[in-house]
Amino acid sequence: MKFENYLFCFFILLITSCDQDDTISGNGLLKKSTVFVYGDQESTLLFKYHSNNTVSEIEIRDIAGTEDRKDIFYWNGNNEIRFVETYRSKSYILAGITEFEYDNGLIVNQRRESPSGDFAVEVIINYDNGDLTGYEICNTENCSSGSYYDLSYSASGNNMVEKWFSSSIHSEDDDLLSMTEYEYDNAKNPFFGSNLSGQVFAYNSFYRILPNENNFIKLEHENYDNNGDVRETFNQIITHTYNNNNQPLASSCYQNDNLVWEIFYEYY
Repeated sequence: MKFENYLFCFFILLITSCDQDDTISGNGLLKKSTVFVYGDQESTLLFKYHSNNTVSEIEIRDIAGTEDRKDIFYWNGNNEIRFVETYRSKSYILAGITEFEYDNGLIVNQRRESPSGDFAVEVIINYDNGDLTGYEICNTENCSSGSYYDLSYSASGNNMVEKWFSSSIHSEDDDLLSMTEYEYDNAKNPFFGSNLSGQVFAYNSFYRILPNENNFIKLEHENYDNNGDVRETFNQIITHTYNNNNQPLASSCYQNDNLVWEIFYEYY
């Protein structure tokens, strides 16, 4: 797997319940993030909120400034997301619908379908005493094809190890594709508001629960071949510049002393 597959931190989408339609100004919630991936592309995320400081809409624009994707969120009376409608381009064509299932306030299943109702992907989310432990990603209805992400944490909670397996039901490390260890600081990332009841972020065709509310500052990554031997490694250092409210204004990622990507944030 190449590094580009690990750029999911750019698309963290924090969401919670909503029932009104007016954005509150001056509340410190994230308004805009601009992402520069050097040698690749630039993109911008625009956030809109309801009067209770909850996300109602997130728009992703490409480097040309044209609308590339817009996610609109719908909620039930229990402050749980019911579904997300994803639209493409300024033509406002519906591209897909993602439905969510909860258990005791935790997202345990999500299913994405095309506008015609055709299956796209299903994700089964696992917990242990409320702590996120993994994802079973199903590419077929019966989950005969898919992959699995396993998460484990340090005692302090500031380190997390993510293992990616090639099969959705795994029992041996010989189907381990990659392993990444993350180290976090103690400051909340810019996508956390003051009254959030649920956290998800976009990753390709499904949403992933945010495992840590802080900013990651270091990662160590290994890719493995079919024999389980290491075929690629890299380390990255991420630095953050904060404002007076301890919110990030900019984040920069370095690999081998080379600047890989930057993100700039604006707040309401």
